[in-house]
Amino acid sequence: MAAIVVVGGAGHMGARAVRALVEGGHEVTVADRLSAEGEGFEFVEIDARDPSRLAPLFEHADAVMNFAGPFYEVGPVVLRAAIEAGRPYLDICDDADATELLLELDSEAREHGVPAIVGAGMSPGVLNAVAVIGCRGLSRVDELVLAWVVGEGSAGGIAPLLHYFHCIDGQIPIWENGSRTLIDAFSQQTAEVFPFPPPVGETEVRDVGHPESVTLPRVLEAGVVRNKGATLPQSSMAVFELLRRLDLLSTETVKIDGLEVEARDFIARFLQERHNRRARPTSEDTSALGVRAVGVAGDSPVRRVIALSQYATMADSTALPAVAAMPKLLEAPPEPGVHGPEGLDCVRWFDQIAIEAPESFLEFHLSNGNGETSVLSLRELAAWQPA
Repeated sequence: MAAIVVVGGAGHMGARAVRALVEGGHEVTVADRLSAEGEGFEFVEIDARDPSRLAPLFEHADAVMNFAGPFYEVGPVVLRAAIEAGRPYLDICDDADATELLLELDSEAREHGVPAIVGAGMSPGVLNAVAVIGCRGLSRVDELVLAWVVGEGSAGGIAPLLHYFHCIDGQIPIWENGSRTLIDAFSQQTAEVFPFPPPVGETEVRDVGHPESVTLPRVLEAGVVRNKGATLPQSSMAVFELLRRLDLLSTETVKIDGLEVEARDFIARFLQERHNRRARPTSEDTSALGVRAVGVAGDSPVRRVIALSQYATMADSTALPAVAAMPKLLEAPPEPGVHGPEGLDCVRWFDQIAIEAPESFLEFHLSNGNGETSVLSLRELAAWQPA
């Protein structure tokens, strides 16, 4: 078993990963500003923005996992500290701009012989691997659209809301005409209804700033790569659109009785606390992910859709794929450098996810556009090859 430092291990996602790592017999150190609840690990109080505190921890670890956000502030600090310590690194970074910052450390990681995987959760993560599978057998990929939906019924932390606000505010990178392009996030003009299976079903999704459109073009030649997301209930999309138009998702500050408050922080905190007060013990989280690949196989046009819809907690769906990636990172790592989740062998990774998260990612619906749909397990999807 390995000695693993989990930065941000006291948070909602990090705590779920810590529990799974401890259950797997690993020696775990939680590094966080918040005190961590639970047993079987060591806790060290640190600010992840302070590399001088990170270095001594990393020197005695076999690997580093990072769950601390916001990733556009914390991610590069933690990754650089792991690189300087010569330790393999893995995170669940889900911001497009943060991913671009992390990828800028690629040459530094290669020079130090450090393999790093960024975005190894559900989306990005599992969704990226599904996209690569969806492009199998295509001689040309004209369009690759990745979509996801989150419906958080249970009580949760504030980080997902702050992340979502960051994703839908301002301009975001997509891949279009074979190159990186900036577009306005969350535009109704490019919204579409994606055919997720039940229980989520068909849902409108909009362009969001997510890492899939940053990392996938590094491994796939495609004309277009876009990521589109949504929250449930669907009516919340209109609320977020209004907040965005009013500039209430920005980081601008206002003074209230002498105290400076960011608009985004206030809105997120208010919505989170209201949601948690209303959440019931029986409330369930729902999520969906999907890929549409359009291209050519030989001389024939192909339009392929792979989609999943499920009842599963966001912590399980995001943290456990990252835990499942750790054996690969330690035992058979990719080449030194900073990689997206595409750097993981999806067959081995999906096999381990099926062990770590047996109640998630159960049924993928695959359609080739001919009206026929196959239902595949996670392992079957990893091994799938077009006829």
